[in-house]
Amino acid sequence: MNTFINSIRSSLWGALRLCEVKPIAVEKWLSEMPVAPATQHKTKGVMSVLFQHAMRHEGADRNPIRLFWVERNGPTRRDPC
Repeated sequence: MNTFINSIRSSLWGALRLCEVKPIAVEKWLSEMPVAPATQHKTKGVMSVLFQHAMRHEGADRNPIRLFWVERNGPTRRDPC
């Protein structure tokens, strides 16, 4: 699991602070991953858990990963209303 998390972190997000991660950027990154939709969904899940952990320990104020979901055909934005 550490290798998986490190590959996610270092591939694009390693230089950013948690407060700088934007939902649209994550959504785009997930949709462009050259992997199966199931792997995109699992990656989103891992990232969401990491943000929840950071929130619990006051390292983040929000979880931008919860603002969209991954369907079989790729990420889809939630209707804000």
